[in-house]
Amino acid sequence: MTAFLNLAMFAPLRHRQFRWMWGANLFSNFGTSTYVLAMNWIAVREHGGVGLGAITLAYGLAQFFCQLPGGAASDRFNRRLVFAITETCFLLTAIVLTLSALDNRFPLWLLALINGLNGLISAFDTPARTTLINELIPPEEVALAQELYGLAANATSVLGPILGGVLLHLGHDALAFGFNAATFLPVLASLLVVRGHARAEGEGKKRTPLWVSIREGLAYVRRDAALTTLLRFLAAIMILGMPYQTLLPLFAHRVLRAGSAEFAALSAAVGLGGFFGALAAANLPPVSRPGRWLWGLGLAFASSIFLYTQSPVIHWASLSVFLAGACSAAILNWDGALLQSRTPPALRGRVTSVSGLNKGALSVSAALASYGAHYIGLPLTQTALIVCMIGTLIWLRSPLGVIGAEEANSL
Repeated sequence: MTAFLNLAMFAPLRHRQFRWMWGANLFSNFGTSTYVLAMNWIAVREHGGVGLGAITLAYGLAQFFCQLPGGAASDRFNRRLVFAITETCFLLTAIVLTLSALDNRFPLWLLALINGLNGLISAFDTPARTTLINELIPPEEVALAQELYGLAANATSVLGPILGGVLLHLGHDALAFGFNAATFLPVLASLLVVRGHARAEGEGKKRTPLWVSIREGLAYVRRDAALTTLLRFLAAIMILGMPYQTLLPLFAHRVLRAGSAEFAALSAAVGLGGFFGALAAANLPPVSRPGRWLWGLGLAFASSIFLYTQSPVIHWASLSVFLAGACSAAILNWDGALLQSRTPPALRGRVTSVSGLNKGALSVSAALASYGAHYIGLPLTQTALIVCMIGTLIWLRSPLGVIGAEEANSL
């Protein structure tokens, strides 16, 4: 075990501010994964595949159109203040949903509205959170901090679905949403301790127009061929591969003919796989061509999803999504670490927001996949996505293969 677990990955925890931030977000991610499971299952239970598609589309469109302004805001304003505002807004939407659950009322318009607001907030929250974390540690530990944060997020993705599944099975919908609301309080409390390092003179204080700031971030990405390739690869994984996770409640409900407990088991299997995948990515020895490893993981990810679609019983389905979760977590953590390590601090918020566009696009593709599963069937919809993903991976094989000179030192 000690050979597999490199204790050096925990080095960022020696920094007090990062330790507070990491611990608070660990608890918050626990609540978020509980919320996601409850929201998706209730949408399917109350409104079917159309309901799942509606809430996913609402989240994705709001996040996609606000992502670039969110990244620019992170680079222009005090990141701690931006993060405090977004976390407070998350808390308010969670309270509204909890009050609705107390009356056992889940109209589709309300579920879509809450998810849409959360998508908008997330567009500003993710860049602020990511860049604020980077301010709490020395530059040489940025990649380690991002991998450690990803590891914690995947760990809570195991416990959150289990808790959510138990609460839904017992009929305590309001508790699932109320618990999510409560988990934002430690994050807000941690901001009383977190200050961040002082920025370079003039950084974040420029008052250039917002659209100019966004254009600077996009231009930087276009100039760097490796960044462009990493973002294209990430887009293929997110848009064509990750919808399988959104479709899990439909798979449990229609293919396995199962209930919320089985859906929770599948979601927990994804989270458990993600935990081990993130742990493996953080502890791999340095490699000279990490792009080749990313390509291989992408192919393994596609294969795992195909096995999942062909699984007639929950045991094989759980094993397949465990493998898919492991591959996707390793890819996201590794790709994210490469993006962060080769981007100057003054541009990290905008580059993170460009990367975050994939989350909004994922929600749109997942919504379309939900409608496709509703009208033409889940197996056919999932197979079409897999074929497109494999075709994109073949196209990206050569440019990915040459990535590695500068990035390898940080992994």
